Amino acid sequence: MSEGLFLTCSRISIALFISAILLSSLITFDYKEEQIDQNDVVNELTALQNIALADARSSSVDIGWERQFQSEGAGNEYGEAIVVDSSGNAYVSGIFCYDLKLGSFVLERLGICDMFLAKLSPNGYWLWTNQIGGADGYTSVQAHTLSLTSSGVFIGVTSNSSEVKAGDIVMTNSHPGTYQPYILKSTTGGYFTWGEMIQQEQTSYVYSVHDSLDGGAIVAGFFRSQSMDFGVHTIYNSNTSQAEVFIAKIDGNGDWQWANSAIGNGDDAAYDMAINSDGLISVVGIYSDEIQFGTHSLSSTTERQNFVSFISSENGSWIGAANLEADLVRITGVSTFTNGDFAIVGQFSGSMALGSTILQSYDDDQQDVFVSRISSNGNWVWAVSAEGDGSDCTFDVTIGSNDKVVVIGHFMSTSITFGDYYLYNTNSWEPDWDMYVAWLDSSGEWQGVIGATGSDMDKLKSVDIHSNGVVYVTGRTNSTSLSIGLDERSTSGYDDMFVALLDLDSDGDEIGDERDSFPYDSTQQSDRDNDGYGDNRWGYNGDDCPDDYTQWQDFDGDGYCDNPSGNNPDMCPNDYTQWQDSDGDGYCDAYWGNNPDEFPYDSTQWKDSDGDGFGDNPSGNNGDDFPSDPTQYRDTDGDGYGDSLYGNNPDLFKNEPTQWQDLDGDGYGDNPNGVNGDLCLGTSSDERRYVDENGCGASQRDSDNDGVVDSLDACEDSTDSSTANLEGCDAYQRDFDGDGLVDATDPCPDSVENLCLEATIGAGDKESSTEARLLWASLGMLILIAVLLLIMMFRKGKQGNSQPMIIQDYQQWK
Repeated sequence: MSEGLFLTCSRISIALFISAILLSSLITFDYKEEQIDQNDVVNELTALQNIALADARSSSVDIGWERQFQSEGAGNEYGEAIVVDSSGNAYVSGIFCYDLKLGSFVLERLGICDMFLAKLSPNGYWLWTNQIGGADGYTSVQAHTLSLTSSGVFIGVTSNSSEVKAGDIVMTNSHPGTYQPYILKSTTGGYFTWGEMIQQEQTSYVYSVHDSLDGGAIVAGFFRSQSMDFGVHTIYNSNTSQAEVFIAKIDGNGDWQWANSAIGNGDDAAYDMAINSDGLISVVGIYSDEIQFGTHSLSSTTERQNFVSFISSENGSWIGAANLEADLVRITGVSTFTNGDFAIVGQFSGSMALGSTILQSYDDDQQDVFVSRISSNGNWVWAVSAEGDGSDCTFDVTIGSNDKVVVIGHFMSTSITFGDYYLYNTNSWEPDWDMYVAWLDSSGEWQGVIGATGSDMDKLKSVDIHSNGVVYVTGRTNSTSLSIGLDERSTSGYDDMFVALLDLDSDGDEIGDERDSFPYDSTQQSDRDNDGYGDNRWGYNGDDCPDDYTQWQDFDGDGYCDNPSGNNPDMCPNDYTQWQDSDGDGYCDAYWGNNPDEFPYDSTQWKDSDGDGFGDNPSGNNGDDFPSDPTQYRDTDGDGYGDSLYGNNPDLFKNEPTQWQDLDGDGYGDNPNGVNGDLCLGTSSDERRYVDENGCGASQRDSDNDGVVDSLDACEDSTDSSTANLEGCDAYQRDFDGDGLVDATDPCPDSVENLCLEATIGAGDKESSTEARLLWASLGMLILIAVLLLIMMFRKGKQGNSQPMIIQDYQQWK
């Protein structure tokens, strides 16, 4: 490795190590899905950080689901209203028609249905619960009848019970059987301080309660009685067969400050209201034909229309009013912009004019959502709608510190469009109520929408926003399963109440950053096993094993992940039909998969081509010496013939490589050149037990190897088998002419006795000639030896400079 490359790698390693240390301080591990211990130590943000976070949350950037909390019970429970204090605690009111369980708190109903009030901490703990109700009666609240003031919590309820109980407070219905309005106050700690019935005779409802900005509350609704008493203040109705609008102010001690009404010639009602920083109250509702707001009158060409009116919070005097006219229109909520303008929301059908803006519904027979802005002097600033092909509703609106407008509701359209944003209904064939949260900027431009899906009818009824931009909603669901962000809940089969939170969503994946394990990656939201890989396997760095922190990739998609050191690793990661390799030989165990290991617990074997139970690897355990022959598997002597006597080509001599076959069964192998080779093939069954060392039976023996068996051999001891005749006699044994000379030495083997004398003489001459040749050969040898001796003596004398020796005395030398 070059020095430059080594330095580069070192720098990269150091950078990665430092990055890992820095990132580790940012990673949080959420061990509980819903709740966090209130006593946990939290790192506080600086003031500037809090301001920046609040600005981001309240601006037009996306928001996403954080968490949800659901009630438990065996009956119907409805979330109707929600308000949030400066610490992030949520106060929730609603209705329950059986026992209600919120966290560890259980409420038992007093009547047919009771009203509940509960407090939820920012960390998701239910801090306390209370109820308001009476025996054999129905006590209810509406979406706008809960308000948080500087002095406590105000609640408006309506009940037909003869007696209504709220903690230690008992209120009597002076007209049993009729629905009567009540106003109560609770501390933020859950203690009811006072409560009273608003005195009148006939059915009346309280529909809205709002903070009066001075520690008191404004209360509005409708009444049918001839008169209605608010302490020393009384309002009147000239026609008790019709409902009229009422509005009144009460202080923190339960003393009424003022009361007023709006009178018409049909049924009229106030549904909601809001108060701006100047103390101007905007009251919205419905009227029939004509209605009078002090000196301000409205009239309509249709049977029922909606109004937007203005009244002073200081003395309760009407200041003005405006119409909303369409084929069908219903205002459902109102909120306040920072400059004093009001946001008005609802649903309509047909054509609706709001100042110079004309809205047209997608279908005249269905209703679309609208959002509008009206100034404090009654001029329409802008109006927009959300279009769909079904009946869609909005129920509430709230405005954040940066004038972000947040609206909630449900839709039945197969799809609904909010400007450039849209949602699809989860049941396109038979659309149910799916929920939405949408938001706009202060100029009426849609900025986004987020949905929540269930299998049946789901509603969002109320919304509030914290000063830091976190959005709180409540509603109800009767879906058997409900998905809100990452939370999936199943219901009891009845309507269940829930509370959900939404927060800043940097990557636009509909999951709030604090809940999003990957807040800057829109393809990933959760990491259940905290291994750093997202649970969405199709997203970036997706986790194929989202519930196992030791695994994350499953290349072949068989459900077993690839990290060999993790839990349940896939030992065949490129084959979706295989995953387990018990013996670690590289061949996996599933017999029905690709390349199965036919010996899953023997690392030396994996294949058995002939299915005889012995592996094809000859060097492995119980290796098959004949991998293509199911009848043979062992070849002890390695001669190519199997040991099994019952298989193909059996080896009758499994320990002798030079023999394998013995066709005559005499115990001697048929290979004549092998050990104990059979020189007599085909020995009969009668003789095979008594063969000799050559494998020959009695009828096959040829002791002198002359080619003639002993039983037919006339000469058993032949020495020259090449001259043996058919009787087994060789030339040294035969005397064909019977002259006493064996054929080998008989010059005339065919002569008769005394008729071959010349041959005999000739034979003698031949013998004499032979002897003469031997004599001459001996003489020649002696001469040669003498010559050699002379040569040697001559050479010796010459070397000694002596004279040649002359033998004088032959006898002496001799």
